[in-house]
Amino acid sequence: MSPRTALAIAAPAVLALLLAGWGGVHTIAVEDILDSLQAVLRAAIAALLLFVVCGFGLTRLLLPAHARRFELLWLLAVGACASGVAMTLLGFAYVPFKLSLALTLAGGVALGAYAHRRSGGGRPPIGFVRWPLYIAALLAAVALIPYFAAGFPTVTGEGSDAYHAVGAAEFLQHSYPTAVDADAPLDQMPVRWGSKHAIYYVLGAVAMLSGLEPYETLAPLAAVIFGIAILGFFLLARELLQASRTAALVAAGVVGLDAMVLHTVVHPYFNQTWGFVAFPFSLVVAWWSVRDRHRGAMVLLALFMLVEGLAYPLALPIPLLAIVAMLVYDLRDRRRRGVPSALPPLRELWNGGRALIWIVPLAVLLAIPVAAAAGKMWDAFVLVVDPNASLEKWAGDIFKFIPAYRFFALPTETLWFVPVAIMIGLAAWLLTKLPRPLAWGLGTVLVLFLAAAVYFRQRLHGQYFEFKTLAFAAPLLIACAVVALSRLGRVGIAVLVALVVSAELSARQEIRARGHQLSEDQLELREWAAALPADASIRLDIWAPRQLWGSYMLAQRRLCTLRPLTGTDYPQVVRSRKADYILVDPLAARYYRGRPFDAAGGPIRSNDEYKLYRMKPSVPGPENCSRRMLFPQ
Repeated sequence: MSPRTALAIAAPAVLALLLAGWGGVHTIAVEDILDSLQAVLRAAIAALLLFVVCGFGLTRLLLPAHARRFELLWLLAVGACASGVAMTLLGFAYVPFKLSLALTLAGGVALGAYAHRRSGGGRPPIGFVRWPLYIAALLAAVALIPYFAAGFPTVTGEGSDAYHAVGAAEFLQHSYPTAVDADAPLDQMPVRWGSKHAIYYVLGAVAMLSGLEPYETLAPLAAVIFGIAILGFFLLARELLQASRTAALVAAGVVGLDAMVLHTVVHPYFNQTWGFVAFPFSLVVAWWSVRDRHRGAMVLLALFMLVEGLAYPLALPIPLLAIVAMLVYDLRDRRRRGVPSALPPLRELWNGGRALIWIVPLAVLLAIPVAAAAGKMWDAFVLVVDPNASLEKWAGDIFKFIPAYRFFALPTETLWFVPVAIMIGLAAWLLTKLPRPLAWGLGTVLVLFLAAAVYFRQRLHGQYFEFKTLAFAAPLLIACAVVALSRLGRVGIAVLVALVVSAELSARQEIRARGHQLSEDQLELREWAAALPADASIRLDIWAPRQLWGSYMLAQRRLCTLRPLTGTDYPQVVRSRKADYILVDPLAARYYRGRPFDAAGGPIRSNDEYKLYRMKPSVPGPENCSRRMLFPQ
């Protein structure tokens, strides 16, 4: 091994270790880190197994010949998307979850064997993908720093979307997608999340294959998906931006260290992470579809855009705009040169009535999630184009505008607009070096979505839309800027080193800021619930936002509360004063100055966070506690 190769291996590993130290991993006992590590390895191996099995056949059959050297990178992304779509189709076809998972794996094996034989054999090349896989693995480990720093397998971050993700995955493991199951912690799929079945089927499948609980699996799977997204940005830089291998690796690395990219993964915004992974791959196959009219690329484009639309409908306009701009300019250029459009005739796409054999079942089985995604996009469109419409209901858990510098791999807001302006100039210069249709496609995305971010900054309660807009546009701008700097000689390399350092500092702030939202004391609530009589009811005298995970852990028993969580899209515990038991958290204990007024005697169970009391039989009123949750309409 040459000194240069050793340095190239060691440098990113040292950066990752520095981030781990900054995140506090070194303060955790070795046995606790090993406990988290075994969960990560089990979840990662299960996810990669699922994705490789489901992705190999499709990738081998559909990937253009010139992209075969990166086949292993593609099959991971294709497998992730294909497994989710396949299990969604089977789920809506009334196939039980375990059988659906078995059929999905068996179908992947069968298609892989067919594709292997048809292509003449041969395994995916390894030599071209070692470095991007190494960088992606390191960045996935960086995203897992809060998971290791917790000291036990848990849900990282602060975002309550994780409750929906974990609850939906567990629900789909046992129930039909449109059913109601009072025995499940989340007793139905939330109406407003009605398009996202595919990503929760994958979460449920990885949890089952690994033998972990869905809440233990969420962070490791999100890190794997994030790593695949980094591979996508490597391919985007290499295939679209015409970067060298080193420049593409640096571009992918800087994107992965960007604070808001990491924020999306560790917070966690699970659906947005899936939208992010489909984003770079869809742009690459969109260009191949337009430039080469490659039909396999068109099928892959349809797959990535389907998952993009189902998992994160608000991101779908990005590849759509790029495709339209690429195609319009390409057709114009072909017309000017007198070259045929080479678009496939409609009759070839239709293939007569025989196509109805698969089109009709596919449309029926995907009707519910596709309709939900379309409704989400329409609602967002109406709000965006009407400057007088209130965006307050779309603010979610983002209560104020995020400082803009955090989207651009910058560690401070001091004169942040100067490096961003330089990035914009570098990206514009780079686009002039690319084929015109491609430049127009990428340029349209950058201009419109960066302008949209400025627009939302002026709108009252526009912080949600600004976050979602910049979360996709800023990484694309960063990748373009890195590739441009790599072409500017020594000065460009010096600036590029400074940008890597800036990204490291940006990631350090984000990793340090993230904690975990499920504590060991909360996990203990399941044991408390199991020890109570089967018909027991519990009143939750706990802070309203903590009722989500509290109700999840106590779902075996009937629940109620005096102060339910309101004003959100999350399900609520029913309101009732009377119950059999009372669960109190520190906030309620301070309010009561000790024992609750309705409690009989001292606590029968307690830990550092919670106390469980029996309720006085004399408490007046009817008992309305229920195992059902109330969902906002």
